[in-house]
Amino acid sequence: MHSRKPLLAILFLLSLLSAPCHAAVIHLINDDRLSGHILRMDEEFLVLTTDYAGEIRIPRKSIRTIVSETLLTVELDCGEVLEGKIDVDAPDNMILQSPALQASVPVKLDQVFAINPEPDRFPEWTGDITLAANLKSGNNDKSGFSAGINAMRKARKNRFELGSLFRYGREGGNLSTRNAFGRLKYDLFINKKLYGYLSSEFSHDKFRDLRLRTVAGPGAGYQVWNDDIKSLGLEVGVAYYDENMYRGEDNNWFAGRLGANLRYRIGKVLVFTDQLVVYPKLERASDFSLRNEAALSAPLAFGWALRLVNIIEFDNSPEPGIKKADYDFLLGLQYNF
Repeated sequence: MHSRKPLLAILFLLSLLSAPCHAAVIHLINDDRLSGHILRMDEEFLVLTTDYAGEIRIPRKSIRTIVSETLLTVELDCGEVLEGKIDVDAPDNMILQSPALQASVPVKLDQVFAINPEPDRFPEWTGDITLAANLKSGNNDKSGFSAGINAMRKARKNRFELGSLFRYGREGGNLSTRNAFGRLKYDLFINKKLYGYLSSEFSHDKFRDLRLRTVAGPGAGYQVWNDDIKSLGLEVGVAYYDENMYRGEDNNWFAGRLGANLRYRIGKVLVFTDQLVVYPKLERASDFSLRNEAALSAPLAFGWALRLVNIIEFDNSPEPGIKKADYDFLLGLQYNF
């Protein structure tokens, strides 16, 4: 009987050693705690793998602090990357214990851009295609159509955007509308708020005597909001402005660039977007041009939505005989992909 006691003690110690050891504890703002192993964390979620529920995606806004007994790669908003364990020295104060620095670095959760970041792979393109047409007969025959596309591809630090819109119309048997607009833009995020960009725009409008307008240049932007309900980005930069005309004199100059991109979800169905770009001449800021595209969309079914668009194009100093402003209203179907 006594000879079995050492054997039982050994088995008990082995059972302790083989018991699951949780490498991290996540403290939530509601005082709950989740334990497991941290796989990664991005701008929206922390992914925790557990023995009891597999992988769990925890919204960042629900997390108070993180404790980790294993080394994690932590990328800060400022772009600095550190490796270490995470502990707390107060209920809401996180400490990163870095072996490389041989020091403890205080870290706030909102200063962390990512944990164990994945390679910056691009997901699929997302965006929409819009088609609109109008037909009127009687005392005045009118017909026309428009087609446009907007697309975006965003990784953690990189974002590509493109867009185009073509409009064509006839009135009384004569051509009355023929114009096109296109844009390409690349954003490089320094942190989750601040980014640099390269932007280019192309315009053609026969009835504004515009054979081709090219505007391109760099700048910086700040992402004020970016969630499921609202998004707002503000931008400032410089641009090279070049106009090739049908009859007027070709011209080019340098301009500033001021931009704003807004998206806001109204209730559960309506989405309002607005894209505004203003180009003041550097030599005379009162001489400027702008383009504003505002849209309201309501979902229908199977990825389709009804979309109402208002486009304002303004030039403070147009060619002689050309009006300063053009206003377009488009009502059509939008397919989201």
